Amino acid sequence: MNTALDDLAQLLARVAGATGWRRSTVKVLHEALKTPAALAGTLEQDPPVSGWIVAQSGHHLIIDGELPLGRWLEGEWLATSGTAYQLRDVPEGWVLVKVVEGEGEPALVVERRHLGDRGAPGPLRWDVYHQIDGLQCVPVVAAFRGFAAASGT
Repeated sequence: MNTALDDLAQLLARVAGATGWRRSTVKVLHEALKTPAALAGTLEQDPPVSGWIVAQSGHHLIIDGELPLGRWLEGEWLATSGTAYQLRDVPEGWVLVKVVEGEGEPALVVERRHLGDRGAPGPLRWDVYHQIDGLQCVPVVAAFRGFAAASGT
């Protein structure tokens, strides 16, 4: 399968003009957090460095680990460990998704960037992980990877 992923990455580069594909592995873990204390405990174990949070008070950027107050509704961040997290508000509390690269199933990865606004220090970066499903290569998860330099690096 590894050779097939390498061949597919090269094919995508030639046919779609998509460069930057690389082979890796990815594991996606889901954790239910029912209380603010449980969320705070998780954040203490692997503090956020950069990302974004939507709280009841509005949209906030996480820059240099500064976190907004209030109830969080959703967000994505890169933590101190280099792990990407996603948070979603659900009726029972939150669901925290942890995207771990270097473990789990084989994947092809490509970086995507989106222009930042609301004071973002640069474009927002995500790694998008694709896996083979039959005859298709489908995206399975995206992991926030921080802000790119405003010059595009």
